[in-house]
Amino acid sequence: MATSKETDDLVSIVIATYNREKYIGECIDSALNQSYLNSEVIVVDDGSTDGTRKICEGYGDKIRYFYKSNGGTASALNIGIHNMKGSWFIKPDDDDALFSDAVETLLRVAKSNGNKIVSGAYIIMDENGNRIKDHILLPYNYYVLASKLWSDNGCPYFLNSSLIHKSCFDTVGIFNEKELMYEDFEWWLRAILLHRYAVTHVPHFIYRYRIHRNQKSRINKEVRDHLLSCIKEDIRQQIISTDEEW
Repeated sequence: MATSKETDDLVSIVIATYNREKYIGECIDSALNQSYLNSEVIVVDDGSTDGTRKICEGYGDKIRYFYKSNGGTASALNIGIHNMKGSWFIKPDDDDALFSDAVETLLRVAKSNGNKIVSGAYIIMDENGNRIKDHILLPYNYYVLASKLWSDNGCPYFLNSSLIHKSCFDTVGIFNEKELMYEDFEWWLRAILLHRYAVTHVPHFIYRYRIHRNQKSRINKEVRDHLLSCIKEDIRQQIISTDEEW
């Protein structure tokens, strides 16, 4: 078990939430109960109107809680980034949960290979928390990863199960608040294609991803493909204007 005396690497666990009273407590608990002790938990409430705010405030000084008017997930995450004290960032969704050794495992790999982004495997669970599928990917070299990211309309690796060094946001930028959906995908495109970050995959279960009826991502495939195509076209134009060789 890692302790704060063993390292100076503070990890900021940033949770953006909105009307998630059913699951937010489980998510916060998973962040607080990490085996790696040198961490802070930041919860940014994007204007919840249900019992989410009361639940979050019930944690007192165990977490750093921010309440804001509704503006989308990206805007909430960006407030977390601007207020984080740590040198590392991880962002579990408010209806998911981290395994207890998630931060310790990811940070150990990051420190051992010097990479700025490391990403772990995850399980898929139903709305009641029952494990229904395991998701483990092969490690991809940079060019295969970049190709899959572009052609598959999604990154093989899951941003929510990834540990990211804060310096990446200085280079890549924060999350695009114009994107009310798929802000993760847009950030991956900038990080990997525009700024050529490599990602180290950790074949260890880090994250518990929940599937349920009220998920924001559960939309019509045609609408989804259109939104992702618009994001990719914007990135393509940025690549053309900044890196002709690429």
